[in-house]
Amino acid sequence: MAETNGSKKVWTTDGIRRANEAAGWAWFSEENVRLFNAEIDPEVYEGVGGVFFASSEKPPPEVKPGAPRRWTVRRFDPETGEILVHGSFYAYERHEAHAIAAAEAEGSASDPGLEEAVEKVLDNICTALGEFGGGHGEDPVAI
Repeated sequence: MAETNGSKKVWTTDGIRRANEAAGWAWFSEENVRLFNAEIDPEVYEGVGGVFFASSEKPPPEVKPGAPRRWTVRRFDPETGEILVHGSFYAYERHEAHAIAAAEAEGSASDPGLEEAVEKVLDNICTALGEFGGGHGEDPVAI
């Protein structure tokens, strides 16, 4: 399902879509794309760490008025055709998702974009926990 570049297979989003469908998954189905108002960025990052790409989602106004478009890092498993969330769903700005996908594909955990994205996700979690009544004015989570 991947295109070949010499003897090396190179994955594209179209190749990932075809492999996902051939394996019986429906990640790229019209219904799923519409449900999440999803957009799939064309860049695919492939290396020793795996195959990664970024998608974005935006909740419909009737569900979450004024919600911004956010990105999710996806990991594709060429063996099973499955597409999994890598990190957090709907958690990143576009440049953060691409930095994480690129770093993970090359097997680098020291990418500054990854560290910044992880810090931002932790901040968002702590903020959300506080908004849901974390106690008597105390921080609900100490990190």
